[in-house]
Amino acid sequence: MWPIPLEAGEYEVKVENPASGCISYLQTMITAELPEMSLSLTTSGNQFCKDSVNGSVTAILANESAFDPLYFWFYENDPIDTAAARYTGKSIENLSARKFKALVIDQITECTTDGIVEVLNTPYYTPASVNQEGDTLFASFAQSNWLFNGAFTNKTGPYIVPDKNGDYSITFYNEFNCFCTSEPYSYRITGLEESVSGITIFPNPFTETIRISNPAGTIASI
Repeated sequence: MWPIPLEAGEYEVKVENPASGCISYLQTMITAELPEMSLSLTTSGNQFCKDSVNGSVTAILANESAFDPLYFWFYENDPIDTAAARYTGKSIENLSARKFKALVIDQITECTTDGIVEVLNTPYYTPASVNQEGDTLFASFAQSNWLFNGAFTNKTGPYIVPDKNGDYSITFYNEFNCFCTSEPYSYRITGLEESVSGITIFPNPFTETIRISNPAGTIASI
């Protein structure tokens, strides 16, 4: 005879002897072996700089399919009252930095498990830099404010063409309202306009020495 799969419960077995006509009964109890309710909590930090509130927490219940769970969330020191839970659901979002307590109740067995997790502030700064191409300086972020020798100018945007030597840098607020700034970039004007007819400047642009000449010969070497 093949074994018959049975659910948990109390069963009675009837045994009859055809030869003697004797009948006996056997009662037995089949119990269910439930898996352990093991809870773990994962979190992403609140990428906070000013008013950002974007942390999150997710509850992970081992063998979740074996249960019918309800999830309740509280601040760490809140009394455990499911009717007064701050949040419900497996995941909660848009959280500020603080500690949260999770309570999971299985609706089948009324077994519970809980855990505590902390959402941390994790400022997120976007790398900022200034790069030069020809006589133009380019910002790594399009909506940048430009500084000259550490002081704000009235120039904004992804690039500028400087008209004087000095240190240029940028600042901006990123998507998380974090204030980002670049290291100063030292800009030097090394070219001259050859606006005088017949005058030749070599090399142009220059780094150290230049030679100025006209058709009659060299005028000066600087």
